Order: sequence, then structure tokens, then C-alpha cells
Amino acid sequence: MNESFGDDKKALSIITTGIDRNKNRIFLLNLYDGENLKQYKFPEDREEFEKDIKNLEVITYNGNSFDIPFLNANGISVKENFDLYSFLKSYKLLELKSHKFKDVYNYFTSKEASELEAKEVIKLIKAYEKKNDESALKKVLHQGERHIKNLYKLYEEVEKDLIKKELELEIYNKNIKMTPYSFKEEGDYFDIELLNMGEFINMNLEYDCFILFSKNSNYVLRFKTIKGYLDENTIGTCVITDLGLKDDNFPMLNKNLYPVAVENIKIDNVKRLAMAAIESVDKR
Repeated sequence: MNESFGDDKKALSIITTGIDRNKNRIFLLNLYDGENLKQYKFPEDREEFEKDIKNLEVITYNGNSFDIPFLNANGISVKENFDLYSFLKSYKLLELKSHKFKDVYNYFTSKEASELEAKEVIKLIKAYEKKNDESALKKVLHQGERHIKNLYKLYEEVEKDLIKKELELEIYNKNIKMTPYSFKEEGDYFDIELLNMGEFINMNLEYDCFILFSKNSNYVLRFKTIKGYLDENTIGTCVITDLGLKDDNFPMLNKNLYPVAVENIKIDNVKRLAMAAIESVDKR
């Protein structure tokens, strides 16, 4: 399994009095491992939280920009953070239209997150601190629980989605599992990044129309490209391939050309290209 998934990690989220870590403060911290929830009022439970977070690998949503900097501003460090937001932002083959938590949660679970807006939570914190409103505190705690459990559920659903899209090949007598994850057109090349979903091996294999190589514990398919008119009116980019792929929208293209960028990147074509290339490797 790719190191980002499948390890013993706990979801982490924080509730603050605002978004500015230099002016606002942490009110509540939440940790959840899929079964056990622990909540810490801050700064009252700081010592206990620091003990529990020590050497812990955590899952966050936009933690690189929010949760972790807030913790760092308070002198608390985290060993390793897997930011699910950043991961999904780079997951170009997913075609998400929005990366707001509630929209992503709905995309993967087909359910509403049903969470309070941040401004509502801040009002509840003020009500608790100014009026000692225990009912307001209870609602904040409930929001913390609801969000952290939703975050962990989302993490699980993303992992399931990746596994469902796995491509397998046997190479060097090893069973390699990978998932098409992202792509980049640069110069005369078109790269498809394949997320490593199993045992990792170093490789650099050259075939007639592409290269398959390892990079940063993942894999990359690299194709040569050619740009020009796909028909009388359409300019785009094609990869040069002998994989027998054809796009019916452009019947006049030479049989060794397959479009991957026409105005907007053709996501389905990129997926088909990756699958065809891996299948061809597995047959050799």
C-alpha cells in the first residue's frame, strides 16, 4: 500500500476562534482512529494532547495551511501530516469540481456532511466563554466529533476509490499495483503519474512508445508528444503510441496518434492511455 494510505494513522482536526493563527487561538483539538475519539480543550488539556500526539502520524484536511501552522504557532509539532486536501488537489484524474470539505465528502459518500459553519462555531465558543453556556460547549464538542468522524470516513472512501482503480502488472517476479493519479504536459513529453499502491521497486523500462520509471516512491509513464491540428478546426496535443488506441472524435488522425489535450485535457483519454500502457507491459 502507498505510504500515504493503510498505515496506522489518526485523524486530527482543530477548532479555533478564527482563521488568523497570530490573532486567534485554539479552543478544541480532536483525535480519532476510526474507533476511539479523544477531545482536548486548549490550553487546559495541552499536556495530555502533546503526550498523545508525540511521534504520531496524522490525517488532516487542509492541515498544511491551517491545523499544523496553528499548532506550530503554539509550540506544538507533528511528526508527519498526510493532508488529504493537498492529495486530492493533485489528483487530476478525479475531476473534482470543488475541494471544499462538504463537496468532497458528498462526492465520495453521496451523503451530506451536515456540519456547522465556522462562524456558527465561533459564536458558540463566545457564548460559552462569556456566559458559561454549557449547552454551547456541548454543541462545539459535537461539531468537533462530527467533523473528525467525517474526515476519517472520507479518508477511508478515498482509499477505497484508489484500490478500485488499481492496475496490476507482474515485473521482476513481483506483483506491482498502481493507480493513475495525475499528469503533466511539459515540452515534448506527456507524463502520467501512477500512485504506488503496493510493494515499491526501482525501475526504468523503455518500450517502443513510452518509458515506465520510478520516481519518489511512485511511478511515471512518459510518452513523446506532437502538437498540431487534429482536424480542420481543432488544435491539440497527441502522444505517439503503438497501443491501438483511437478517439472517434478525430477519425482522420494517424493510427499511431492519440489525443490527450484538446483545449481542456481529455481525462478519459488519459485514463485509457494509462490502462493500455500497463496492460501492454503485463503482456510482455
